Amino acid sequence: MAAEVSGSKKVGFVNDLAGRMGALPYGKFSTQCLQCGLCATSCPTCELMDYSPQRLFAVIKEGTENEVLAVNTMWMCTSCYSCKVICPYGIAIADMMHDLKYLAIRAGRCESAQAQFYLSFWREVYLRGRSFETGALFGFYRRRGRKGLKEALGRRRLALKMLSRKRISLIPQRSVKDPEALQRIITKAKIMQNRGEV
Repeated sequence: MAAEVSGSKKVGFVNDLAGRMGALPYGKFSTQCLQCGLCATSCPTCELMDYSPQRLFAVIKEGTENEVLAVNTMWMCTSCYSCKVICPYGIAIADMMHDLKYLAIRAGRCESAQAQFYLSFWREVYLRGRSFETGALFGFYRRRGRKGLKEALGRRRLALKMLSRKRISLIPQRSVKDPEALQRIITKAKIMQNRGEV
């Protein structure tokens, strides 16, 4: 299996994971990484990641899908694009991280705390049209089950202090004027992404 990367140049995929990545909008660039490590040095969250972007691309080339989808690297990416700016090939690494999130969600591989928070946060945005931090946190702790309940109870003093200082609210701000229209747009974008149109 091969994919067109730029012009008439063909890049062969060494395994099924790299091939599936190649079918995604930005995943095809994972085979172009020359392992210079500049992305890792420019990444503000690299120290929080299980693997640096550089190491993650090496693992993608090795084809160990379980390992790739189990790490928190793509969930820790803040999409600051400093990696793309510094990359000698201009690889859209942050966009590739979005492709990896998509693969992980499709495969049901969202066990990490970072993935759970990501899903809770975007659920709030989908429902209200804007973020509601308290709702995202409640959703996050609910998704984590008993472990989440224990974590939430352990942070109750901090939550009460933040509530008393009006740093968080139990009542969400007014949502966008037409949240249903936003939901239709997001749903249509998901359909287009599933078809490979985006």
